Amino acid sequence: MQTKGGKGMKRSLGILLLLACLGAAMAANITFQVNMAVQQRLGNFNPAVDTVLVRGTFNGWGGYTDILTTVPPDSVYRITKSLSPGPIEYRFVMANRAAGGDRWENIPYNRTHTVTGNATLPVVYFNDQSSSAIYDLEILFCVNMGVQILMGNFNPDVDLIQVRGNTPPLQWGGAANVLPEVPGFPGLYADWIQFDNLPYPGLIQYKFVILQNGDPYSPIWEQIPGGGNRHVEYTGTEPDDLPPPSGNGYQEILLDTAFYSDITFEDVTENPVDVVFACDVRPAYYKIDDIGYIVDVQTGEYIYAIESVGICGLFDQWSWGYIPEDRQMHDNGIAPDEVPGDSIWTLAVHFDPGDPRIHSYKYAINGYDVEAGFAQNHELEINDTQPVMMLPMDCFGIIGNLYDDYIWVCELIPTENIGYVTLISLGPPNWGYWLHWVSGRISHLVFTNFCSGTVGSVSGAAAAAGWTATNYADSIVFTTTTPLTSGSIATF
Repeated sequence: MQTKGGKGMKRSLGILLLLACLGAAMAANITFQVNMAVQQRLGNFNPAVDTVLVRGTFNGWGGYTDILTTVPPDSVYRITKSLSPGPIEYRFVMANRAAGGDRWENIPYNRTHTVTGNATLPVVYFNDQSSSAIYDLEILFCVNMGVQILMGNFNPDVDLIQVRGNTPPLQWGGAANVLPEVPGFPGLYADWIQFDNLPYPGLIQYKFVILQNGDPYSPIWEQIPGGGNRHVEYTGTEPDDLPPPSGNGYQEILLDTAFYSDITFEDVTENPVDVVFACDVRPAYYKIDDIGYIVDVQTGEYIYAIESVGICGLFDQWSWGYIPEDRQMHDNGIAPDEVPGDSIWTLAVHFDPGDPRIHSYKYAINGYDVEAGFAQNHELEINDTQPVMMLPMDCFGIIGNLYDDYIWVCELIPTENIGYVTLISLGPPNWGYWLHWVSGRISHLVFTNFCSGTVGSVSGAAAAAGWTATNYADSIVFTTTTPLTSGSIATF
């Protein structure tokens, strides 16, 4: 028994030692270094009362434990940390807990390193400022609020637009630095802001802020795509040309005109428009008829019958479980729906000037997410040049693979919605056809049983009316989003 126990203990110790060795091999000692000499000369850092920290992805971007130290008179502060392999991001922070303030590095992006083994990182200057030289700078800030006015987010009669930032006289609060409207240019706001005694090179972070009714205590911050702040970098080499001929002692930076939140006129509608959505839902009907149900991709809940069809996602309103009445589609033959009970559900959605031009959306059944998987959406770009935009008919499930065995039915014209035409051929060598309307709404025409090598095309009035030809191996399909409802049209 003792012999067996001894062997078991040796095995356990061996495993523990192996795990310890593996753990030691995985961790790496990384030495961070930052030079604080410039910050001391500028009066921003007092080693008697201030500390310098490193914060990053490895410590949750917080805390006061990872303090860098130095041996005077050296101005390079260091700390060595044991970190797991992989990429890290970090910044240095000046902290004075007694004064209750932290001052993060003011650099465009986080510092990065990939831990693969022990390493001493290069010495960097705090804020990447290697000089204590200073100068005076003025910057022209300019923002176009025209889109925000169109969207109803900014009322020029009572609201103010302000620039806030991290470098005095800019600040992240208060009521200062309000931009006036440029005379003769409605919706354009701009002003010169002067910065004294700036150490260079450097960077200023800022954002534009709406003060509704001029209230600085309820600011509406612009949202920059990708997050973060705007920033302007300065070098100390900018010209001093204004006012001419010899300037005013302030070197100048003229920033490009920005749009608030970077939303331009190309991103929104300028005119009211009704967008007509139509979706052939027969793939969902066929799947239910075939296997008895369809499944909500989010909850896994089974749906056994189609009671309603709606649009989800417009204006980023992914309201699964409850589709508002104005997003509920219809199959009742009431315009814009054409034929009741043909499984083609229709809805006209109104968009006002200033509404987003680009949308992602899905069709919901009974309020459930059953059309396709996550992030598999239909895409819409609104054309507001006409008061009504008729979208091509969507086929339910075409954006994913949940209905691959059933989407073929969208190629079939519903028997309840067949119109009738007669064709008159112009004869060889090019077999051109005139389409003569008899009844219904003709938007789909299929030619089959033709000779090998035959190619379909559209020209003349048919092309002008939006008809297009798609050539397949066994058929030529002509389609349009503007159905023929009377008269004749050529040439096919």
